[in-house]
Amino acid sequence: MKKNLLLLSLIFNQVLFSQNIHELKFRKSIKFEVSESINQYLLTKSDKNKLKLDSIKKIERKNLIENIIGKWEYFGSDCSCCVKLNESKIIQKYIVISKNEISFYNEKISNKNITNIELIEFSNQFDSFSELTELVYKDKTIWTYKTDSSKDYMKIYRNGEETNSGRTRQISGITIDYYKRMK
Repeated sequence: MKKNLLLLSLIFNQVLFSQNIHELKFRKSIKFEVSESINQYLLTKSDKNKLKLDSIKKIERKNLIENIIGKWEYFGSDCSCCVKLNESKIIQKYIVISKNEISFYNEKISNKNITNIELIEFSNQFDSFSELTELVYKDKTIWTYKTDSSKDYMKIYRNGEETNSGRTRQISGITIDYYKRMK
């Protein structure tokens, strides 16, 4: 029985991690027109540039929400600056995203396993490397959510923090968590 359980665990682990994270194609970080609009706004602070940025922001944010709504199952992490540990235990965590909130779960999706709930709130703190779709959590950390071209895979990473004077930017030690859409 123990051998069968071990064999089943190994097969499940292989299937779960058989998707090569580095082969997934995620949307480019910053589109040229978005980057140009942010930079023009930061340089001039003009009403014309603010209106242009606001219209692009509205479209980009609507698209992000449409792409990430659903149930997601964690399947791996990547960190270029981190020491990799051999974990024998399979991590089970899930995210359920609705139009207004993000719910985080451990082990399985049920009310007793909720670890955190965040309202979907976008950061309005920009610098020349910002994206218009960065989410800000209750603790003022800024997070990036992206889906691949098939919208079946999502990556999430923390990339800064909001402060009273603007924002910080995390440039190393970034851990990216990968999720697969649940059918």
